[in-house]
Amino acid sequence: MRRRRQQKLERKLQQFRSKDGGPDTGGTLKIYGSSLCPDVPYKTLLLSVGDTAAGVVREMLDKYGLSRHDP
Repeated sequence: MRRRRQQKLERKLQQFRSKDGGPDTGGTLKIYGSSLCPDVPYKTLLLSVGDTAAGVVREMLDKYGLSRHDP
């Protein structure tokens, strides 16, 4: 599980790196979801400028273990 997560993270970071030496095209976003899970103060998502809002919501719900809910 940890290795798979690390590989996913590395793939996502590769997407962010600019090929022409310009600024990177992504970063992190902290989601404070205390109403979803009071025990977890926040979750951090790696996002690129190409990610859609629906994709971000889906990934956030997955991180909080609510992936079966409709975003």
